Amino acid sequence: MISFGEANLGHNEVNGKPVSAELIAAMQLAQKPIFTMPNGNKQAMAWVNNMGGGNPTFHPVILKNGGTSGFGTVIAINPTKDATIFIGMNQVGANPAVKGVEILRHLP
Repeated sequence: MISFGEANLGHNEVNGKPVSAELIAAMQLAQKPIFTMPNGNKQAMAWVNNMGGGNPTFHPVILKNGGTSGFGTVIAINPTKDATIFIGMNQVGANPAVKGVEILRHLP
């Protein structure tokens, strides 16, 4: 999942293997907002651009989360900091997306 996150950051090489320009372009297109939600976040094709609640000092964190009863996951990227994180939890209601966004926003 971290390799997938690195590719979504636009890295030309991941784990010593090249990432094609076409794949990078497709991944960036999938992250492009197409709808603004009432809370100010922006929905892309499969990703959500967490805009930081309107705080101008927060750069967007782009994330995809999911889960069912009993577990939750999130993969999140912060292009400004060139960072990605994956969290998997086996607790109902643990909300890994909130935790992932918070961690990425507090990186130096």
